[in-house]
Order: sequence, then structure tokens, then C-alpha cells
Amino acid sequence: ERAAALGGRLTAAPRFGGGFRVHAILPLEPPDPTAPVAVPGQSPPGPAAARDQERR
Repeated sequence: ERAAALGGRLTAAPRFGGGFRVHAILPLEPPDPTAPVAVPGQSPPGPAAARDQERR
């Protein structure tokens, strides 16, 4: 969630043969503070998000 809040992404998983892999991609520039923040598991703003709200 924190990586997504910064406009990046993070993956973590066990490695074949042992160990653990953590991979983070973070932007060098901070995200635009006026841009909507994507929350994992939620639809992005737009027509699809509006349809999802109607179904609830």
C-alpha cells in the first residue's frame, strides 16, 4: 500500500530453491498530489468504477 501511495509497486515472493525475493519500483518524482490514488483491490476512477458502484 505504501509503494502504491508513492506511485510505485512492490512484489514479494519466495524464490525457487529457498530465500525470498522483494522487488520494488518507485518513481523518482513524487506523484501529482491532485491525481487520484489507486488502492489495491479497488477499481480506478472512471466508467468501470461507476458501474461497480451501481452494482453495490
